[in-house]
Amino acid sequence: MNPIPMAAEVDLSGAWSTFWNAVTSSNGAQLTNVLSVLGVALLVFAFASYMWQRARSKGGDSGKLWWAVAIGATLAAPGVIFPLVLTVVDLIANAGISVYEATQ
Repeated sequence: MNPIPMAAEVDLSGAWSTFWNAVTSSNGAQLTNVLSVLGVALLVFAFASYMWQRARSKGGDSGKLWWAVAIGATLAAPGVIFPLVLTVVDLIANAGISVYEATQ
């Protein structure tokens, strides 16, 4: 008896593609352009701030830089970053489901 119903396969990247296609088709290129500009501006500001701190001999906070890079890249290219991350999550989840089903 299996108390927890499980899906046979996880497809988060496919769901994201469906969602993103609906968003971009309804709002056109305006949304993607605004997100790209915000992402690139965040990246430029983060790198400039980091370099300024390094030049002032304060060492710079690389933790803040990495967070800014992650957020800026996600804003600049959501049609690329999210599918890549979700594909990795799909692979891990499907592997876990396969192992679970093989032990039942």
